[in-house]
Amino acid sequence: MVDLDNVSRIGTHLSNIFNNISEGIKSQLSEMIVLEIINVENFTGHSIDNDSIEEKYRHAIVNLVKADLVDLINAQTGGGASIKLAELSISDTQDVLSAEQYRKIADMSLKNIGRKINFARSIS
Repeated sequence: MVDLDNVSRIGTHLSNIFNNISEGIKSQLSEMIVLEIINVENFTGHSIDNDSIEEKYRHAIVNLVKADLVDLINAQTGGGASIKLAELSISDTQDVLSAEQYRKIADMSLKNIGRKINFARSIS
C-alpha cells in the first residue's frame, strides 16, 4: 500500500493511477489536493498538516480529489471520451456517476471521522 501522508505523495499516486490526465490538470493537482484538505478541515474542525496527513483523513481527501479529477477530465473531453483509472475504465455516461460515487465514499469517510463540536453555556 502506498503511503499517502503528504500532498506530494497523493499527487504522485493520483497521477500514476489516472492514465489519461492532461498536463494542465497535472499542474493543478497539488492545489486541488490542498483545497480538498481545507474542505476536510472545515468539515471536521481539525487541523491537517499538508506534510504529515494523518491516516484517518487520507481516504476522504483522495476520494474527493478523484471526484474532482473525473469532473475535470469530463469537462475537458466534453463527456464523450473514456476515463481510465488503473483497471477501471469509465466511458461516456458513466463518468458523472463515477464522480458522484467518489464523493459519496468520501462523505462516508468524513462522517466516520466526525466533527469537532464546541458547546457554550449562556448565563441569563
